[in-house]
Amino acid sequence: MLDKENDANIIINKIIDKGKITSLKQICSFTDFLNLYEQNLFMNNIDRLSNVNYNFYGGYGYSERKLIAFYPDYITKENIQYPVNIIKIYPRNNKFSKNLTHRDFLGAILNLGITRAKIGDILVKDNYAVCFVSMSITNYIMTNLQMVKQTSVDLEILDTLPEEISNPRFIEIRGTVSSIRLDSIISLAFPLSRGKANSLIKSKNVYINSKLNLSPASKIKEGDIISVRGLGKFLFDRIGNKTKKDRIYVELKRYS
Repeated sequence: MLDKENDANIIINKIIDKGKITSLKQICSFTDFLNLYEQNLFMNNIDRLSNVNYNFYGGYGYSERKLIAFYPDYITKENIQYPVNIIKIYPRNNKFSKNLTHRDFLGAILNLGITRAKIGDILVKDNYAVCFVSMSITNYIMTNLQMVKQTSVDLEILDTLPEEISNPRFIEIRGTVSSIRLDSIISLAFPLSRGKANSLIKSKNVYINSKLNLSPASKIKEGDIISVRGLGKFLFDRIGNKTKKDRIYVELKRYS
């Protein structure tokens, strides 16, 4: 337990230090890419910073891994220049390419000696990947990444995210629940028993809008994004009418 507390303190102190740099020097400062746990740590310790603006950024609207930009009052959120590049990685010859997955692309990048914190989301479609990466390691990746799972690849830096990959694919799920409780909705989304959903929540595996949630009875609202470690995430899209048996009709969109 003590080691976990120490690790958490190290993480949050590094993030807070970035905010203090902005406060002291009145310049923008940026963290590395943060996972959901790290984002939640920041949100729970935000009172340690005062008079500093911040914004989460992952490169596109549905991103999970995000950096935090701290910025002074004279800069607007829309004018921040984020130190992030978009890299497209694709087989040199599709005819001889193996079937490449998210794990293959991530593994190939990490095998270059790059830490996970420098890499944001990786989106995979039709055997190519689009990766959000820190500018500081972009040239290194462009120069050294030549193979993914024994497949020769080419790389290019993109100005914008391709339209066909910018919007995630969803599996639409419709059903009824007894109440709009977190455990009930998770049970419908994956699907799981109510007891298993409770266990996942209490084991610190469930986040609502990037914030850790430990209460199975939490009420969720339309537009909330729920992430469950090891299973995926979904959008709580719509609450419908009640059935004759007094159950509530809901619609979800699970990321595929």
